[in-house]
Amino acid sequence: MTSPAARVAGSALLVALVALLLAPAAAPDPFGVGPQMAWPLICASFALGTLAVRAVDRVTRGGRPGGWRPGPVEFLVGLYLAIVLVTWPFAFDRRVTGAWLLMLLAQLAAFFALRSLFADARHRGLALGSIVVGLAWLQVLAVHDHLAAGLSTRPTDYLVPAGWSGRPELGFLAVILAALLTGLWLEARTWHLRLAAGFLWLVALGQLVFLFARMGWIAVVVVLAAAAGFAVRSGRLRVYALVVGLAIAIAAPAAVLHPLTVPLIRSLTGERTVAYSATPGHRIEIWRRTVTMIGDRWAAGTGLGNFQAVYEPNYNPAPNEDSRRGVHAHNTWLQQAGELGVAGGAAHALLWLGVLLAGWRRAGCGDAAARQVTAAAWLALVGAAAYLTGETLTFSLDGPRVRMQTLCWLLAALVLTAAARRAPALQEGRDGERREDEPRQPLPPPGTGRQAESQADQ
Repeated sequence: MTSPAARVAGSALLVALVALLLAPAAAPDPFGVGPQMAWPLICASFALGTLAVRAVDRVTRGGRPGGWRPGPVEFLVGLYLAIVLVTWPFAFDRRVTGAWLLMLLAQLAAFFALRSLFADARHRGLALGSIVVGLAWLQVLAVHDHLAAGLSTRPTDYLVPAGWSGRPELGFLAVILAALLTGLWLEARTWHLRLAAGFLWLVALGQLVFLFARMGWIAVVVVLAAAAGFAVRSGRLRVYALVVGLAIAIAAPAAVLHPLTVPLIRSLTGERTVAYSATPGHRIEIWRRTVTMIGDRWAAGTGLGNFQAVYEPNYNPAPNEDSRRGVHAHNTWLQQAGELGVAGGAAHALLWLGVLLAGWRRAGCGDAAARQVTAAAWLALVGAAAYLTGETLTFSLDGPRVRMQTLCWLLAALVLTAAARRAPALQEGRDGERREDEPRQPLPPPGTGRQAESQADQ
């Protein structure tokens, strides 16, 4: 997309998608089609709108469609989709799996549309900025609601922002925000960007401390550990030390002074000390039973979206010690294997691994803006992967977790596009097309060319 009109149209579509993605509502439904069909239709509309803008732009400029070469990540996406299709006829409830398949296809369409938009660096910056601002606003609303309830409480649901529940969802978003800000801070070259990132860190980490999402704490530690690799590669260890020091300065006093900190830490040893807090033993028991279910249905699983319908009556018929029956696997990687069989679970894990490896290889490539986007989005995906060892996203079609899936696809598109090639760097040509840097001509030897002419004039 090169014409001003096409850039404006693409920007409008992108901002609208991010606004709906982070909207304080359980299921944004601008088309009035019902909560289960609303998000697939939003994703499909975004993809079709992007395709239309690109087509009109090419026709207006008289260009021809550019070539597209599938890479390793595209192969893994195709493999995962193929397994979903193959296991569909054997699903426990084919209607439910069909609805999830429709959701997956719509999100994949949005993913590839985002990749086409992110070929323009302006759209990458707009997407990253919009996500950071939107996530920060949601966390501010949640902190305000938490203050009204009292910081000594451990709420499971929030009235504000509407539609986003406590630890499973707001904790996930807080981890994503903290990871994005960590990447921006590591690659920032201006003091005002670092100052803004530091202020928003206060919001993200403060909310994580008082939300008491233990998986959120673990995920942030994983993000900071992964950020060390970026710091070593870019030679920015001092900046990294400042980031870690700020995290400790924010979290340590609040954790020490808060009355729920010690009981929650004690609960990690298996002691149930806080109402509505599951101990690691509860999760491990659910994982053990899930592994048993995977062994029984290793070939085709239950079908996408059918985990609860099969797991609860057959493997968790009685309530657990926390008065729940599991509902889902509390682990995205196990849940995918339970729903799609061993091959599907492996394909899903390989897809994530492929994106993360591609982002790591491309870290440090491109200009300063590309490096900032790559570092921020890559660390956010690392945080998401860590968080999802204790949560799952394929749980409900009409809740906010399907939007969390789309957020992961958006971050993957940023990672794969921000520095699409190691070298040479991409830049904007005079005609607006993305092209490789032209090879530089060697400098003329002394005494030739313009230098010789100036010496002759003297």
